[in-house]
Amino acid sequence: MQVQTSALGKGQNVTIKVTSIGHATTLIELGDFRLLTDPVFSPKIGVSLGGWVIGTPRLQPPALHIEELPPIDAVLLSHAHFDHADKPSLKRLSREAVAVVHRGNRDLIKRFAQRHVLQWGDTIWLEREGKPFVKVTGTAAKHWGARTLFDQWRGWGGFLLEVPSVPSPTMPGQPFSILFSGDTAQTDAFHRLRQQREGRGVDLAIMPIGAYDPWIMNHCNPEQAWDMAMNDLGAHWLMPIHYGVFALSNEPLDEPMARLWAAAQAAGQESRVVGSPIGEPFVVSLPVNT
Repeated sequence: MQVQTSALGKGQNVTIKVTSIGHATTLIELGDFRLLTDPVFSPKIGVSLGGWVIGTPRLQPPALHIEELPPIDAVLLSHAHFDHADKPSLKRLSREAVAVVHRGNRDLIKRFAQRHVLQWGDTIWLEREGKPFVKVTGTAAKHWGARTLFDQWRGWGGFLLEVPSVPSPTMPGQPFSILFSGDTAQTDAFHRLRQQREGRGVDLAIMPIGAYDPWIMNHCNPEQAWDMAMNDLGAHWLMPIHYGVFALSNEPLDEPMARLWAAAQAAGQESRVVGSPIGEPFVVSLPVNT
């Protein structure tokens, strides 16, 4: 079945702007349609007890404070960990935004008027002006989803975004696409995703590069992130996240980005790393299909 997509106007261009706000919080602006991933704006993450938060302090402020955000159309939540699903931040977002989570996390988005729960491979459409605009597919990752010791049922994963009305600048005949991986260790999931998509890559991969020492079984290191994004997934650009904001592991805060730059330089492809430093937007203007 052919899905009718929202047209932005024949002969017009649409500006794609993606900004890493800090840790895994990313603002994705597809023209005037805006998505926010894993919103965490609080000065500390952890368990709230009587107004106090027991946990990890933020070491770098968000590139945009929550009151500086444009209107948000959709919120994507990769999993329930405190550094990805911050209830105080979620409570400050508009109830009118569409919220999308992986299985077992519906309770985290109950305040939103429209809610979607995905399993790996499930697909929904987000609408613009009453018409399907962004195709969202739940994607696999190697991680875990429990928020406490007692909620092991929670799922986790990433999201593949495709915009049929906006053509890819790197893959002729394909729609513009973004993969937000969520947290992941090294896995063949991205290679399998590309196989399922008949070899098609993506325009932009948003991948984590930090918290690997000693948690390498749950978080990829920068070289693994580069390999999974560029070689397994076939991404044209890589935006690094999950570094430099919270001290969740033993490596120095500046090490992940230094190692990623080294990996890109070794491949002679530094220009394919975008959105660094944190807050530096990746922007591309593209024509619109009709």
